[in-house]
Amino acid sequence: MNKSSGKTAVRASDLLPELTREIFLADSYHTALGETLRILNGFMAPVYSECRSKIAKSSVWIITHTIHGEDKGSEAFVNGLSGSGSEFYKPSLEVIDEVWIADHRMTDDATLPEFLRQNEFLVSICLQVAFGSGRNDLIRFFYTEESKKIAKLKRDLSKLLPSVKQLLRQKYSVKEMRNSEQRYRTLFMEDLNPSFITSPDGSVKECNQAFISLFGFKSKKAALQSNFNDRFTNYMHQVFFWESLQQKEQINNHEMPASTVTGQNVHTILKATGSYDQNSNLTEIVGYIQDITDRKAAEVALRKSEERYRSLIETTNDWIWEIDENFCFTYSSLKVQTILGYELNNVLGSSFLDLVPTNQREEMEEEFSELAVRQEAFVGVEQYFEDSQGNIAIFETSGIPLFTNNGIFQGYRGISKDITERKKTERQIARMNDELENKVIERTKMLRIANKELEAFSYSVSHDLRAPLRSIDGFSQALIEDYGDSLDDIAMNYLSRVRSAAQRMSTLIDDMIKLAKVSRTELSKKRINLSSIARTISQSLAESEPDRKAEFIIQPNLYVLGDENLMKVALQNLLENAWKFTSKEEITHIEVGSKSIDNETVYFVRDNGAGFDMNYAKKLFAPFQRLHKETDFPGTGIGLSTVQRIIHRHLGKIWAEGDLEKGAEFCFTMRTNMKQSID
Repeated sequence: MNKSSGKTAVRASDLLPELTREIFLADSYHTALGETLRILNGFMAPVYSECRSKIAKSSVWIITHTIHGEDKGSEAFVNGLSGSGSEFYKPSLEVIDEVWIADHRMTDDATLPEFLRQNEFLVSICLQVAFGSGRNDLIRFFYTEESKKIAKLKRDLSKLLPSVKQLLRQKYSVKEMRNSEQRYRTLFMEDLNPSFITSPDGSVKECNQAFISLFGFKSKKAALQSNFNDRFTNYMHQVFFWESLQQKEQINNHEMPASTVTGQNVHTILKATGSYDQNSNLTEIVGYIQDITDRKAAEVALRKSEERYRSLIETTNDWIWEIDENFCFTYSSLKVQTILGYELNNVLGSSFLDLVPTNQREEMEEEFSELAVRQEAFVGVEQYFEDSQGNIAIFETSGIPLFTNNGIFQGYRGISKDITERKKTERQIARMNDELENKVIERTKMLRIANKELEAFSYSVSHDLRAPLRSIDGFSQALIEDYGDSLDDIAMNYLSRVRSAAQRMSTLIDDMIKLAKVSRTELSKKRINLSSIARTISQSLAESEPDRKAEFIIQPNLYVLGDENLMKVALQNLLENAWKFTSKEEITHIEVGSKSIDNETVYFVRDNGAGFDMNYAKKLFAPFQRLHKETDFPGTGIGLSTVQRIIHRHLGKIWAEGDLEKGAEFCFTMRTNMKQSID
């Protein structure tokens, strides 16, 4: 007799009460299942037991747990039939569908311990468990004796199995109910929308944090001590709420203004349902609230914005419109009636081509069809429309394409500005410009003739004046040379003064001719380097007086757009002027450069010479005006006038700054400097 043949510790008649007690006291379905298997294993008292499992739609049985006879009292089955190593066995997530004693022979008994394979009396009792998921577990209890006890065990086990199955199902149902209640409570409490439960008199029995926050309660305790009726701000809404629930009607998406505990108004959407006893008496209300305060504020703001937009459209002098993909009006502002004289109802639904003059419809239709194909915006398109009286009106039209949320083109929205009067004015201006241009051409022609006559006169005058002056100078010189010995000092002085005056008159005539040429010369503008021109002139000045100590500072890369010959004349006069008025200084300092004043480039020629009194600065550029004595600084007073004339011809301006005995600075601008030209 094997060591397993002793009497069982528990009688079969006592097994069901024990199973019932253990399953009822188990803290979970998982634990109850493990305890059931442990008790059955102890009751069966095998020498060896094993569990094999197969998943749904599989024919392969996999050994998941084994227990030797000496371990029969262990807790081996508490963690489930398949043990902790199985990936597919999770008893806490499955419910037993069926359990029965199976007549099952295994083909791989080679996995059994050797002492069992060698025993010729080896028998087994098979218990098969089917789960709702389709998985099956097979528990085999092995014995090494063949006796009536084995048959009795089968009979007792067969009687127990229906009760065991029912007990486990009840345990699973209780577990699922508790889980469902817990899930509902979790969803209720964690819902982002305010939720609440009240008694029939409105007392709040339960609520979540969102409810507390919405109505401004300081704590959940304060909320549970409140009454939901206090949240109503409108008596009719309150009546509707309770009458609907008393009549067993659910409240769905009812918009209800409400009040917080501080009296602040909020806008809500309310859902509520009631629970009733067997006598149809209301016992409890469960409600859900959606806070739409921000949405209502946005709706009010949108409505005001739409009102402002509509007011703007109706008060503007322009015509606002919308057309669909077939060019039919879907919207038009009232300006269509004011500008074109059409009734709004007659315009809506009609094609905008109906308003276009007949002789232009084909061209306009082709143009807009191409726009619709490209689905492009357009700006400043000139269009002709015919008003209700048959008069032609000219509009400047701009539009943008319209699309559905799915990106499907559905037409254009645009604005048309009546430019009929403007076009009339433009035509008048164009006609006046043509007349003016003709007059300018005629005057220019006359000016050219006058300039030629003036040039001829200047040449004639200069020639006619030069001859007498040369005679005066020549005969005076002859008197000095031929009769100088017989003339006293006074006579000689007179002759010298006559010669000097004649020579000065000749110089003045030359300067006047130069000034006239500057005014008449046609400008030939190009990119020129003032720095290079200034260096050439300064070098020439320094070579003219090699013993004179002088310092020239010339800023490089002073580029301008101008007439090179005239700008050479201007710089020549400015530098010679500076060279002349610094002649009495121990060391001459002359600087040529540029600076920025009010974002404008200003060129300058600066010296440390005699300077001048700023009270007489305006006389500097007047012809023949001098601020210094001829004996101190000789000259004719034409040089600066020539410079001014050249700068003015380049649309610039020139001015001078200085102080007596502290030098002078001559500044000028040119409208055609390089930076302005690039801009």
